[in-house]
Formats: sequence, structure tokens, C-alpha cells
Amino acid sequence: MDVIILAGGQGSRLKSIVSEVPKPLAPIVDHPFLYFLMNHLAIQGAQRFIISTGYRGEMIQHYFGKTFQGIPISYAHESSSLGTGGALANSLAFTSPDRPLIVTNGDSYSEMNVESLLVTHRNNHNDITLGLKPMSHFSRYGSVAIDSAGRIIEFKEKQPQTYGLINIGIYALTPQKIASRLPNAPFSFESFLEDNIKRLVIGSMLTNDYFIDIGIPEDYEAAQRFFSQDSQSSQLSKIYPHTSHKLTIRNNPS
Repeated sequence: MDVIILAGGQGSRLKSIVSEVPKPLAPIVDHPFLYFLMNHLAIQGAQRFIISTGYRGEMIQHYFGKTFQGIPISYAHESSSLGTGGALANSLAFTSPDRPLIVTNGDSYSEMNVESLLVTHRNNHNDITLGLKPMSHFSRYGSVAIDSAGRIIEFKEKQPQTYGLINIGIYALTPQKIASRLPNAPFSFESFLEDNIKRLVIGSMLTNDYFIDIGIPEDYEAAQRFFSQDSQSSQLSKIYPHTSHKLTIRNNPS
């Protein structure tokens, strides 16, 4: 499978504690956050990474180079902000039409089984399939309503909720079915989904696996705790065997 990682955001809400690097390079246990995400996807069968970069994208390219654990990396750089949808559209040129496609945000991590997500996507003949997670007592995220077959029927705005399903930012896509609908201008992929909810078959798969989004300082600290050597050393050695490459931050020009 090909994997597009949307890693172009500035991370303005994290700048009080992570200011020298783009958000996906935020240090976690001597490695950048993106390292753990790519490790997880490599274990699940990624055949190519396409990293969509923007803000200080040269730092991401300098750190990871041309391959990750033998898996080739392509970089789709945006010289001006394209939004999550424009970044996705810009990255599609690097994908292989004969491979399944996963798209994920570069500032969130989930232990969802993406191979199962692709199976669900194929079996249900979806155009797009979202990874969803049940969550209780939240206000930071919008929520998603589904029907009995798992098809998305409504996207709900952010508001305090006692229970709901949140979009965790992992998607299986059939590019041929959506490419013609993608605007030729900067746009939000989330808004695109809302606008096309009745035109496209947008399905879902639920997961109770661990999920973290490092967009705010509190959750960045939670990620530090989750990946810390003290509390997760046995898990890391099992799941992430290639952890010898330490993160070195170089202050490249912005």
C-alpha cells in the first residue's frame, strides 16, 4: 500500500513548547513524532511513503531522507498553504494506481489496523473509508454519525458531548473515484467530505485502539508519557525495533 502523510501544518498551538521544528518533528523520546507513526505503518505493510510537507518541510526531508526502513519516500512540497485537501490532491501524483492508498494526518497517531481498514474499504465498495473512534466526554473534536451499515450520514460541529464517534484522521481512498471531484485550489479535506456526503460512498471502520493527536500541549505531553522509555520500554522494543536513530534538531532557515 501507498501511504500519504499530511505533514504540512505549522502547529501554532504547540509553539509555546515546540517552536524550532514543524509539528510532525516534535521530539518524543529522542525521536520525532512522525518516526513512531511511520514505524507503525511500516510494520503494517507500507510500500511507499508520500510525505506532504509545507512549513519547514526541508527539515522533515533532511531527517528522513529517501527511505525509511527500506521503504521509499517521496516528498510533495507545497510552497504555499494548500489546506489538507489541496495537500492530498498534490500528493496523488506520487501514488501507484495499482496499490491501495492510506491517507493519515502527520500530527496524530493511532494503533488502528490499517490493513483491516483497507479490507473494509474494498468489501463495502466505498469511495472513502474513515477510521472512527468512540469517545466519551469531549469537546475538542467534531463527531460523526453513521447508519447501520457504517456509512457516514452526518458530520457534526465541535461541541461538548458525553459520547460520540470522532474522525481520527486515517482514511482509505480509491483515488480514481474522487480525483475528478477535488477542487483545483486550496481546500479542507474535511469540508470536502461534508460537501460530498451524498455524492460519494463514505464508509467507516471503528477502532478502540490507542489514539493521540499532539495538536495541543496537553496531548503532546500525553504522547510523551505513552512513548516514554520508562512506561513503554517493553512495548517499544517489540513494536519499534529500529530505534537507534536519535533526533537531532538543526535550525534550518524558515
